[in-house]
Amino acid sequence: MRHGSVVEAGATAEVLAAPQHPYTRLLLDSVPHPGWNPDRIAAARQELTSPLAQPTQHTGGRSEPT
Repeated sequence: MRHGSVVEAGATAEVLAAPQHPYTRLLLDSVPHPGWNPDRIAAARQELTSPLAQPTQHTGGRSEPT
């Protein structure tokens, strides 16, 4: 789950062996192990933007100077 939404589902062994969603890959790559590179994780994290950082949609109406 990411931000309350399921991003990937399937048999546990299949998801862990071959994750398809970038967030799932990031989670699995974040687990420390021999040869682990935290810099690579930081770079990948920047690619996954927060929904809070996305621009809001304009719903109509316009404010103009009077």
